[in-house]
Amino acid sequence: MQTVRYILLCLLAFLTLPIASQTQEAPAAAVQDEQEVRDRMMDYVDELNMLVAAGGTKVRFSDANRLSGSFVRILNDKLHMMNSDLHSIELRWKTFIQVEQATIANSEELMEQMAQVELLKKAVADTIASQQRCADAVADFTAAEHLILSQDSIYKQLYKKAFKLSLIKKLAPQLEKVKAEEEIRFSQIDASYSKAKSAIETFPELVKYSAKMEDRYISLKAVSEKIQTMEYKPFIQRIKDELMGLACVAIILLFFNFMVSKVKTAMKLRETLKKQQELLKNTNGTGYPTI
Repeated sequence: MQTVRYILLCLLAFLTLPIASQTQEAPAAAVQDEQEVRDRMMDYVDELNMLVAAGGTKVRFSDANRLSGSFVRILNDKLHMMNSDLHSIELRWKTFIQVEQATIANSEELMEQMAQVELLKKAVADTIASQQRCADAVADFTAAEHLILSQDSIYKQLYKKAFKLSLIKKLAPQLEKVKAEEEIRFSQIDASYSKAKSAIETFPELVKYSAKMEDRYISLKAVSEKIQTMEYKPFIQRIKDELMGLACVAIILLFFNFMVSKVKTAMKLRETLKKQQELLKNTNGTGYPTI
């Protein structure tokens, strides 16, 4: 009996040995899987951090780096590459999460790391969107600058043409056509200028390039107003208007010179009174200055 009992115990131990080995190997395999998932996640973190760093570089200009169409293209190409890289990461990340969802769900640490990757993805997307707004602002400003600075000779010709047409009454219909053409042209200029001002608000570094464009816009606006107010006038009336204009200018200059003379006289009188007061302070009650 003892011999049979011994044999049964040995058989039971033998049968349970593989089960015990499997129960010891199962946690080890789970830990190994979790470590592999963690390492894969860190690869995604590193890729996204590199994109954040690349997108975080601010757009800056210098005198040697003028605004141009090629610069805008380079900036857009950079953003296109960043968008492509982010899209690739998102596709691979989505597949990875689906495959490893069971392992991730059983680990609080992996869940936190997954949340970190999601935050980094959003940071990259926000950076790209911000850089794209700057690129669009530069493009709008460059287009407006090119349009406005190219209108000087065109407006000179329009003004000459409108002036000549205004000299002859029969040519009034043609004058109206020129005025309509100019009105459409200036509406485009005005719209472009508004875009340029909005671009400066979006990207303030553009302001250092705006002075020349603003001066030209003001000049074009003045010429536009002159063209729009042109109409036929008899030659005698034109002479009268010119003389009246000269007379007004002469009166304004006369008034200005009179005011300047009055101010100089007042300043001179004030200086004299000041010297007299200082002289009286130096007397010893005798009414005469001391030497």
